Order: sequence, then structure tokens, then C-alpha cells
Amino acid sequence: MINNIKRKVKIIGYEKLAEPRKVSFISFYGCEKCNDFPNCMNPANCTFVKYISERMVKENVSYTHLNNTPILRLVLPTEQDQAHAQQVIARAQKLRTNRALISHVKAK
Repeated sequence: MINNIKRKVKIIGYEKLAEPRKVSFISFYGCEKCNDFPNCMNPANCTFVKYISERMVKENVSYTHLNNTPILRLVLPTEQDQAHAQQVIARAQKLRTNRALISHVKAK
């Protein structure tokens, strides 16, 4: 039984981490879309999160996966950082998505 079929990686972009926190964006990526989905049983080894983390400033990245719920927190103080993070996330989704598992609707 594959236990990661309903799991999603939650990505939260904060403008600042201190209280009160201000969230600039929230994004989700379903594990069932990933190329590594059949082999991935442990969110600690998530290649999607690894791709994003390597391209962001190390001090601004926090990843937790308690109770099998992966949450990636990014601290993005400027609009430029926020735009960069969203580009990296979009690129990670494009590279990691197994297109054979996603059904596409053709436009007529």
C-alpha cells in the first residue's frame, strides 16, 4: 500500500518570521504528481523540497515533516525575494511532475 497518495507538500512564504507573522503566499504540491512518487515513502528525502531549498538562501529556509506532513517555510522579506521564490517553485513543479500520471485535456 502506498501511504503517500494523499500527501501534499505545503509551502508557506512569510514576509517576516517574527510574531506577528505575515504570510505572502501559500502553495501546495501533491506528492502523487512527483516523478519519485512510487519510491518515496519518507518526506525527509523529498526531492521537490531539496530542489527549492538549494536555490534559496539557507538561513531563510525551514523544513519540517512531523506526522508525515511536509511543510516548507520560506522567509522572503522583499518583493524581489518573493518573486524569485515563486519562480523557483514553478520550475520545481515543472521539473518534478511526472506527466504520465497527469491527464491533460485537449482544447478544441
